[in-house]
This record gives sequence, C-alpha cells and structure tokens, in this order.
Amino acid sequence: MKRQWGTTKKPVKTKAERVVETTIWILFALLLGTAAVLFWVHDARSQEVPSLELTLAWDPNTEFDHAGYRLYNSPESGEYTDPPIADIPAGTEMITVTVPNALSFFVMRAYDTAGNESVDSNEVNSAEANPTAPGLRVVKTNKTTTTTTTTTTTVTAIEEAQ
Repeated sequence: MKRQWGTTKKPVKTKAERVVETTIWILFALLLGTAAVLFWVHDARSQEVPSLELTLAWDPNTEFDHAGYRLYNSPESGEYTDPPIADIPAGTEMITVTVPNALSFFVMRAYDTAGNESVDSNEVNSAEANPTAPGLRVVKTNKTTTTTTTTTTTVTAIEEAQ
C-alpha cells in the first residue's frame, strides 16, 4: 500500500484526557519543587438516564412586532415558572427537546420586540402525540437515553517529616 504523505492524523484527545494529562504534569512539577507527597484520586462515574425526545410544533404568530417564542415545561400541569427551557427565534415552527422519561407538560408564550409575553398557549404533555391538533402540539416522541458523567478529583498533600 502506497503511503500518502501529510495525511497521517494524530489521535484527538478528549477533554477528560487533556485534563488528566495537565493535572499529572502540574502534580509532577509540584513534587519537584516541594517536599510534599501528593495523593491523587480521580473518580469518574457514568450513568445512563432514560429520557424522551419530543418534537413540538405550533402555529406561527403573525403579529408585525413578533420577536420569538419561549417554551416552558413542568412536571405538573399548570405550573410554569422562569426560566424557559428554550428561547426560540421568530420564524421557527418546530423544535426538538429532550426531557426526563417522566410525564412533562409544556406551554409556549410568544413575545414581541419590547419583551412582552403573551398568555400561555394550550398545554400539551409528553404522553400525548397529536400531530394535527391546532396550536402547540407534540408531533413525535422518541425514547432515548442520556449519559451523564460525574467526575470527582481529590488531591491531598502531606508534608514530608523533617
């Protein structure tokens, strides 16, 4: 096989690998400059969490000063508080969001160029897809998993006895 020069790529390191490598170099430099023993413990745990991917659609706002939409969600019907889960620009008529795999309720509010919000749209929930309903509607649902990683790094320094 003929080798093509200049096409060899170095493996790309992940952010976690770069952090670990940098931490090791810093610890090595500290060891050279001080009379201390350092203990380093790194613990990374990943967990897959069931979630729902929902595609929501709505009828567009036609007011002349319309600036966008704000999407709110809640685990309980009728209880929507700031902040919104999405700030959507005008001209958009569909969005896909990922929520925990539990019943979630949604409303949308249009806002104008002065920042004034409309009243809540009709309420929809993650359990009822109805792609032909008027107003805000759940077009599609897709069960998925989201991987979350929790990383804990502990560095302990013990001064060397003189």
